[in-house]
Amino acid sequence: MRNSLDNWSDAELSALAAGMHKAKEACSQAVPEDYSGDDLYDLVRLCALGQDWSATNVAAARYVASGSEMHRAHSYAMSIDALIHTDDTAHAVTTARDMLHELPYDPVVAQSFWYLTTYLERSFDEQALELASEQQASLITALSNGGPLKDTHGEAAMRIGTLYEIGLQLAFLQRYAGKEHDAEFTIHQLKTALSGLTSIDSESQKIIDLGNTRYSLLGKHLPSVNVSRSFLSVAAKARFNRDLRASTVLLLFPDWCGQCRRMLKTLSAFNSNEAEARIHAYGLMMETQPDDPSEPSREARLKDLEGTPTLIVPSATLDALGAKDFPFAVVTDQGGRVQYIGSIPTNAFDRDGYIHHIVQRFSKASSSAKGEQPISK
Repeated sequence: MRNSLDNWSDAELSALAAGMHKAKEACSQAVPEDYSGDDLYDLVRLCALGQDWSATNVAAARYVASGSEMHRAHSYAMSIDALIHTDDTAHAVTTARDMLHELPYDPVVAQSFWYLTTYLERSFDEQALELASEQQASLITALSNGGPLKDTHGEAAMRIGTLYEIGLQLAFLQRYAGKEHDAEFTIHQLKTALSGLTSIDSESQKIIDLGNTRYSLLGKHLPSVNVSRSFLSVAAKARFNRDLRASTVLLLFPDWCGQCRRMLKTLSAFNSNEAEARIHAYGLMMETQPDDPSEPSREARLKDLEGTPTLIVPSATLDALGAKDFPFAVVTDQGGRVQYIGSIPTNAFDRDGYIHHIVQRFSKASSSAKGEQPISK
């Protein structure tokens, strides 16, 4: 939850903004050529905090080129982040490939590839599949070794479950690209790597199980979901439309996810914008906060949901659909089969946004398979 600034308090955001302003001022006054070693790396971090992305990339590239090893992986990572923020995707991909070939495969490399691949996938860039494929051999080796993947020059470690989840991303991308046999081979590789391990920690096993649940639902009919209340109106029934001539979009989230709850306004607008395309979108919220006499009443606590297409579901729903990171979405085609399942960006329901393009992607794929004219964008 704390990974998203949407869940920070106003006081925390104000303090962060003040720190970022000071960092940007200090970064603008610095000359990268005057720094070396740890001081140069500190400049990279300073400029990144100030969100001076051009200066961040210049300083990070200088550190990488210096030959210093201690912070080289992190400098590569911050260069990639800076390039993404400046919309220089081509250079970000080149930098990631250099990172993979030049450095030992450790948590920083794995995380950077995962971050960039996810960004590319959400941009519907075909390079997402290419990058995920390129790191798979290194990832399978790391997974087969057992135990957490250790940071080359630090104390960070990546658990087995996270490695598996990164590897599973390739199978999802292959399925989205219609490469069914490639996806099955990827799953075979991952499960073979796991089968050779003597033990898996409980947290990793949970991540693995949720990932397998998500993957197993692709192409299958949406499981039955029990709902207990609708917030759309007083008269609205607690159900969602299972019209098989329409696509269904479900936004799943626990009640503590503030950024998810704020998405319900754009989800409502999405329903209106996509009415002609026959898409029904709903929020599915799991209540985790028990009633407490000292806290606001349940009705007051849920007031922000009134008028939105939100339904309350039991906690078991999240595990049944493999939900792990929030906001989380499930998208079905007009036949009720799951075509997308996983985390989504907070602007996913904006006009012409991520969810719209997901629906367009499988609609085009379906039309092509039937020999029909693809739907234009």
